[in-house]
Amino acid sequence: MKPLLILFALAIAAVASASVFPGWQGLRVIKSDNGAYKMLPIREKKGGASSLLVVETRQSRLDFYRYVGKGEGLDLSSVENPNYLPMAEDFEKVEVPLSRLPQVASVYDIEGDGIDEIFLVQTDPRKLIVLKKNKDDDWKPIKEWEIADSELSTHQPVIVRRVKKDLQILISMNDGVQMIDYGTPDEVVWMQPRERDIERNRWWFLDLDGDDDLDIVEARNTVTAPIRWYEAEGDQFRPAVSISEEITNTNVARTLRTSTGPKIAFLGANQANTISFYELGLGDESRFGKRNLLPLSQPDLGGWASVKLEGKESIVELGRSKPILNVYVKRDGFWSFDKSFPVLQDIKAIKSVGDKAKTLLFQVEDEGQIYSSHWDGARFTFPKRLGDAGIETGEWKLLSFDQFGSDTWWVTQRGKSLVLSVWNSKEKEPREVEFAGLDGDYENAVWLGGERLLVKKKFSKTTSFCTRGEGGKASLTTSRFKGSEIGRIRLHDDTLYLAEGGVVQKLDQNLEVIDQIMLDGDYSIRSFAPISKREAYALESDGEHIHHLEMDKSGIFETVSREVVPYSMSISMDPVLGLTLISSNAINVPSSGRSRQLVLSSAVDPNEHAGRDYEKKTLGTLFDVDIDGDGIDEIATVDYGQRDIIVYGESGDGYEQVISWKVYDDGKYPYGQDSGNRNSVNPYRMIAADLDGDAIQDLVLASHDRILIYLARDPES
Repeated sequence: MKPLLILFALAIAAVASASVFPGWQGLRVIKSDNGAYKMLPIREKKGGASSLLVVETRQSRLDFYRYVGKGEGLDLSSVENPNYLPMAEDFEKVEVPLSRLPQVASVYDIEGDGIDEIFLVQTDPRKLIVLKKNKDDDWKPIKEWEIADSELSTHQPVIVRRVKKDLQILISMNDGVQMIDYGTPDEVVWMQPRERDIERNRWWFLDLDGDDDLDIVEARNTVTAPIRWYEAEGDQFRPAVSISEEITNTNVARTLRTSTGPKIAFLGANQANTISFYELGLGDESRFGKRNLLPLSQPDLGGWASVKLEGKESIVELGRSKPILNVYVKRDGFWSFDKSFPVLQDIKAIKSVGDKAKTLLFQVEDEGQIYSSHWDGARFTFPKRLGDAGIETGEWKLLSFDQFGSDTWWVTQRGKSLVLSVWNSKEKEPREVEFAGLDGDYENAVWLGGERLLVKKKFSKTTSFCTRGEGGKASLTTSRFKGSEIGRIRLHDDTLYLAEGGVVQKLDQNLEVIDQIMLDGDYSIRSFAPISKREAYALESDGEHIHHLEMDKSGIFETVSREVVPYSMSISMDPVLGLTLISSNAINVPSSGRSRQLVLSSAVDPNEHAGRDYEKKTLGTLFDVDIDGDGIDEIATVDYGQRDIIVYGESGDGYEQVISWKVYDDGKYPYGQDSGNRNSVNPYRMIAADLDGDAIQDLVLASHDRILIYLARDPES
């Protein structure tokens, strides 16, 4: 079949399936040596046709493809090769050289005049530059900002939104998101909380909840919970929350404008070769069904603490890029960034002293003393050393720094003494207990309650009990505890616990096992959080289920409920927040109720009615594209096996196939080039735009090293 005959049949099919959309008149082909991976439509004239903009990252230029009118056409009657593609004769290419290598571009109409400006990221040095077309049709820079040299993430790292009368620019990087106020020169800030290694592959500005504010929706390179939502809050955003916990096995997602509001389409979510359509709704109601997540940088390593400020639950996080404290306050059931305050450098860990003292304690690298900061009503004071500032602490060594319930404690070696400091949340200052007259160099210690420690000397394979005798003199007794990680021992309500091997052991004062807590059946314990002597929570080994345990009359802990929770690495009973779930990049303070989640509205399975002799479709990607220009997006996909493009459009409450056609009749590369060429052998970019100015949407497809342009038919012709 010859190419133009294919298009003629395609146009007939389009008319039959969508009376408003007239189909396509023919195919235009433009060669793009380096591939059109960074291609987007741009409006260069008011009320006129759109052009195609391709960022040439290798040649340091911007390429503009513009429609210039119909040519005389080509005689294709003798063409037998089904893969033959005639070169476009009614488009011109204009190359705009750049002084520095471009990386990526976005377009946005700043002045609302129907003409787009270009937001371009360039290197050496890394800058964001805004280009505007002048009266001479030349693109000239009008603004610029220096931005971080971090690796850009997502296919479109720069997105722009209008907030009232201002413009806000966001730049996606692998170690955070940079924010720029268009009206503020030279100022670039990081979005808080600043997250790293998110592996964001796409993001969009989208009014997901229908409140007329543009939120951020991001898709991540993960097979679980791939979608997160940053709800807009004025010119800021609430911390990202997962809204796709039930969605697995996909990282291909696209957002759609529909007749009933925004939807998100997934390829292969929970079932291969299907397209699933989700919208924002509510998840299942349960005891821990209402999530309140706050993304943090490595929360499992002790870089945060909880306090109450002005009666509100608050979380304080150590900044990773510079020495600051980031404060988040709970408002309307969600965490919101509040303020940042300066702090010491090289802080290793942070603890709070309950909710009443409003005091933070800090462990500093290579320091033998604890530092403190308190809330004075307006800010956290700059940290100062606890105790007498005149005492020389150069030889002190901090062995441990931890929190058991309402007690924050630490152990310091000071020459031949070990000093235990315990600060209870009800007290105004810590109490100290000195264990004097000790020889040797110690490397670890754990508080066992009262005036007892379990200690381990450097290079020693054994541990010892350390108690106080007359005059405060220390007494050491060899312990039978064999574990080298003595910090795993936890104290709660005068009871010692040790979690290992999927169970929790209760220990006596000699660290002998006196009882054991375990889950029913094949379930094992990953993390344990006692509430009282008779009640506790246990996180299952899969990290996705919590058991509520209560002691029965015989003294055995039994499961009274088992609930599903987002994947967590550990749990704790925080003195301010209560039950807290901790993962590698977020903390979650759950409560009873339901959380906003993506819920399935419909799905398409192209192989649903496939017979025995039917060649099943193998779907490879998704494109969101408004083919007919009605403001409602269709979803297009590629059958990699048969080289078909398939387009689905709204139909009732779901979606049905509107049109399909072959890009090539076989899987061979049609241009005789080396098969090792870096360009994708499958379609990788699709755009709908009015390229010829006839007010009808045209279609652009990037495939191999070609740009394929399907110009729309005139319905009157």
